[in-house]
Parts: sequence; C-alpha cells; structure tokens
Amino acid sequence: MAKILLTFLVLIFSLNPQAQNKKPLTHAVYDGWKSVGERIISNNGRYVAYTIIPQEGDGQLVVNDLESGSKQTFERGYGPKISEDSRYIVF
Repeated sequence: MAKILLTFLVLIFSLNPQAQNKKPLTHAVYDGWKSVGERIISNNGRYVAYTIIPQEGDGQLVVNDLESGSKQTFERGYGPKISEDSRYIVF
C-alpha cells in the first residue's frame, strides 16, 4: 500500500504547471544566441582568449588573465594570436 501511495505522490508532483509557461522557441529567439568561436591559451597558461560570435552583427574578443582574474573585451576582435613568451596578444 505504501509503494502505491509513494508512486502516486511522485507522479502528482512530477507534473509541473510551470512547464506550460515557458516561452516558445521562434526565429527571433535564435537571433539572440551566441557561439564561441576561436579559442587559444598562452604557452605559460596564464591567458585565455576566445571570440564570442552572435548570429547577427559583429563579435567580440575576450581575454582572461587567469592569475589576476581580470577580463578584457574587445569589440570586433577576431583571429587572436599570443606571442611565444606570452607577453603580447595580436588580433
């Protein structure tokens, strides 16, 4: 009897009314999505650079300094290259 009651309660609570309130996926939603493009890590492992590319418009280059935790963003930056000594980044 306890198994049947437990199963019934699990079924009742698994029906979530919030699932009906979600926004539908349309083409307008897809236009807001972004993807990660080029990715590069410096030789010493301190810097990580990657590009964020939107569906429409210009992307941006993000450079993270993993030691200090700082992050810099450059609009319309692409094709990052980090020097062998990890002191410079060219894009």
